[in-house]
Amino acid sequence: MNVDDNPYASPAAELGPAHRRPEDLSDAERIRHEHLKHEASIQSVGQLYYIATALITFGAVIGIADGAVALGGAVVLLAILYFGLILVLFLLGRGLRRLDRSVRGLAGVLSGIGLLGFPFGTIINAYILYLLFSPKGRFVFSPEYREIIRLTPHIKYRTSIIVMVFAVLLLALLVMGAVAPLLLHSR
Repeated sequence: MNVDDNPYASPAAELGPAHRRPEDLSDAERIRHEHLKHEASIQSVGQLYYIATALITFGAVIGIADGAVALGGAVVLLAILYFGLILVLFLLGRGLRRLDRSVRGLAGVLSGIGLLGFPFGTIINAYILYLLFSPKGRFVFSPEYREIIRLTPHIKYRTSIIVMVFAVLLLALLVMGAVAPLLLHSR
């Protein structure tokens, strides 16, 4: 009897890239798996810049509308400063999400300034500086890693459900913190 004719044999299945043993992975896949968590963390910092952009935009619009009468001509200068900051933060967020090495220096400068926000700003910005300038961070921003990403589009970072729940709760807290003063001020 031929092995292929055995009706009791386990079915053979082709396992996808996620189910391969480490020794079966190509060099590009192995390197991508080694750096994937770091890559995702840097992209999460980009997401934080997007959130900051949204919150500052919301605050700037409310603040400028509220102070337009009282400030007069100074409101134009204030609007230019706010929207300049908003544009910079948006471009930083987009650059970090795309792992664009041209924004790494500016993100480092802003994180360096953020170290002054003791204690939480110091902790968060020290971590961001680590992400950007550690050996893994420098490699993630390199042209070689960009090529590895191009060769391994099937490898994706999976965020745990616990992190997602905390992110939604944090976002809800931020929105409530931004809306509560407006509701209290309108009374």
